[in-house]
Amino acid sequence: MKAYLRLPFLTFLVISLASCSRIGRQDVKPELPIQQLDNIAYGADPEQKFDLMLPQERNTNTKVLIFLHGGSWRKGDKSDYRPILRYFVERGFAVVNMNYRLAEKNKNKFPAQIDDISAVINYITSRSHELGISTNNIGLAGHSAGAHLALLYSYEYNTLKKIKAVAALAPPSDFVLAGHSKIKSYQEPIYNFLGKAFLQDSTLWIKASPYWQVSTTSVPTILFHGSEDKVVPFLQSQRLEERLTQMKVPSKFITYDAGHVWLGSDLTDTRENVVTWFNTYLK
Repeated sequence: MKAYLRLPFLTFLVISLASCSRIGRQDVKPELPIQQLDNIAYGADPEQKFDLMLPQERNTNTKVLIFLHGGSWRKGDKSDYRPILRYFVERGFAVVNMNYRLAEKNKNKFPAQIDDISAVINYITSRSHELGISTNNIGLAGHSAGAHLALLYSYEYNTLKKIKAVAALAPPSDFVLAGHSKIKSYQEPIYNFLGKAFLQDSTLWIKASPYWQVSTTSVPTILFHGSEDKVVPFLQSQRLEERLTQMKVPSKFITYDAGHVWLGSDLTDTRENVVTWFNTYLK
């Protein structure tokens, strides 16, 4: 009799334990995977698109890195930098890899690109809750022309204080130096970007120069430049670092025995320093 009663009891126990196991699994929230969303439109122009890479375990405190590509303000594409940006996603950052309107002969002159940065910031901050990212812990970064835009926006157009730090790789920072140089290959990309020559409107060239917009309240800045750069002179970052130091802006200047682009261990060093810089100042 006792053996007969034991069998249903054991069956009940096994079923109960299995049910508890299933309930437990349902209660545990699965880890969010890295997610990539490509070609999100933030404006009507075909060039106004960005890719968004979201890290695991993201939440409303997740830091955001907005990256701007290079290309003399008239060429280049976000896809050129996609492979190197996943590094930051794997270290917990949400990465916005954005295109901006490229300056052409008769359209998209400065400050169209600045307006595009504002539009992207507005887009992601207005959807921060659904994306699971921060509305305030945002850093700008870029290479070459994109580095110029990142610096200029951070110093002059960051009126809502959303941008807390900036990282610039080989940035043109002082257009006045180019204007006085009388080197056509140096001046021509800037002329195309602004729409006016230096002698036509030197004030415009000053206004569009990050160097001349630095103030004591500028955001912490980390600079990277190759000492053998033949596209953007090394002096551009050297002078900017001196200006930042003079204004007592937190800054760091890292140099490489390289040209306008660097890879390998130098690139690894750049990415590690950007992560450290943004983790320090995006709070």
